[in-house]
Amino acid sequence: MSVHQLKDGRWIVQYRDPEVVNKYKRKYFGRGKTAENEARERDESIGSRPYTRRTPGPGSSPMFKELAQGYITARISAIEKTTYSVLKYKLKALLLPELGETEALKITKERIDKYVNKRLAQGKKSNTVRRDLADIQAIMNWAAERGMISHNPLAGYKKPRTDTEIIQPPTLSEMIKIDKHAPDHLRRALKIIFYTGSRPGREITSLKWSNVNWEQNTIRIISARKHGLKYRDVPIYKDFRKLLETWNEEDKIKIQKAEDKSRDQGSGVRGQIKNIQDMNIINYKNGPVISMKRSWTRALGKAGITRAIRPYSYRHAFVSMLLDSGADLKSVSELVGHSNTALTLQVYQHTNRQMHKTTIGKLPKMGW
Repeated sequence: MSVHQLKDGRWIVQYRDPEVVNKYKRKYFGRGKTAENEARERDESIGSRPYTRRTPGPGSSPMFKELAQGYITARISAIEKTTYSVLKYKLKALLLPELGETEALKITKERIDKYVNKRLAQGKKSNTVRRDLADIQAIMNWAAERGMISHNPLAGYKKPRTDTEIIQPPTLSEMIKIDKHAPDHLRRALKIIFYTGSRPGREITSLKWSNVNWEQNTIRIISARKHGLKYRDVPIYKDFRKLLETWNEEDKIKIQKAEDKSRDQGSGVRGQIKNIQDMNIINYKNGPVISMKRSWTRALGKAGITRAIRPYSYRHAFVSMLLDSGADLKSVSELVGHSNTALTLQVYQHTNRQMHKTTIGKLPKMGW
């Protein structure tokens, strides 16, 4: 025998049918406190075991870890592989150790204030903390929408202000230093971002040799799930073509070596790539690359670069250098997959000031 509250608020007593094995019956008692008391009394009158509360009492709720697991399971098919991997890692390494064993409805704004202060005291940038909070909010909103919790206690929580620091694109000398210390797969990624204006992530990690049209001298970039073009064919710069041709020959050799090794061992390797067209341009041990965060951090350290810079800055450098050279704004916007030129200008404004200085320098000499 047991007492439960249904999703529509009605209270019921569930008890075993004495005439049928493993079959249960229900007795309904309506809604409200009176109905709950009647259900409790009924339960006690027909059962001999002591009462154990099965329905969460006021203020109680599932643990945050239960909501997180449900959320990530539900979202696996709706988000990018890299986004899913990052979220899964963040939950395991950061959010669950901090909040996992806490009842969701007890994660108050004051509790999150402590979390924010702790992260900022560790030297984390406010933008990083804001992303953490966005993930927490997404989980709580999802749970509230599905009735797993009565409400989101963090609704309306104000995130810390964004970092005001403007990350300037890498200089040529910085790119040379990073290139010198980067492993092959990272070096390829950075060159592709710089020469095509691609977004770091799926736009480059999903690139295969079949995306390269040698005759038309273009490389097809499949756009990330952003507003704008679904794909774009970017002309291949002459120096970049030489790199692509070198990488292509290197990958053909990799495939041949893998086939020779497989033949010597007398058995094929499951999933082994045999056609160069099927191979990812950015690869590690012939397989696709999902994340380059660790190799990027190591390359920066070895290069001695301490200022804020990220792979995305190479995309900004692509935009900035083209516009500085007098390239057509609409063409640049289309090359980087922006839905309109306003977005391109916004990015350019935040990453390069040289054109502004050049423009101001064109003022006529007034002779005041």
